[in-house]
Amino acid sequence: MSSDRPKQGISEPAGSSARHVLQPGAMGLSSVDSVGRAASKTQSRGRTTTAENTTRVMIVEDDRDLRDVYAAALEDEGYSVRVASEGRSALAQLNDGTFLPCVLLLDLRMPGMNGWELAAHLRRSARLRRIPIVVVAAHYLLADEALRLGATAWLQKPVPLHALVRAVEDACRSAGEPPS
Repeated sequence: MSSDRPKQGISEPAGSSARHVLQPGAMGLSSVDSVGRAASKTQSRGRTTTAENTTRVMIVEDDRDLRDVYAAALEDEGYSVRVASEGRSALAQLNDGTFLPCVLLLDLRMPGMNGWELAAHLRRSARLRRIPIVVVAAHYLLADEALRLGATAWLQKPVPLHALVRAVEDACRSAGEPPS
């Protein structure tokens, strides 16, 4: 295996996916074990939040059920969430100037503008290029694609919700925002 190829990941318990994070300055992906997050926050969904007390996340996923589950899990952790079913919708929300997330959770295969196209648009924008991307997909070459897109991390579907929350926390922290 060459040094520019992704490293093997650490598997989580049976029935869950491995979580992988790109390390700044590394030649490839390295794995991070996300097992052991026992603390859970007991915040109710539907509460009123403001930009001052909530970290912002955008989910770009064409599967409505997954979008809803991811959004609910992140809202339960105190995040302000916006969703889009494909890249054009996400880009319109990002360009309207009212919502700049600390992380973008990105599926790759979507109708309309796909994840690869959206990532290319983001990288060409001075305002949007700094948003960390966490690729969440079932693509068989996910590690390679995440590396090619310049993603901060990648999660293989199906994603355990604790791993999704941890990836968001890590990405927001690296972007300079504290976790909720």
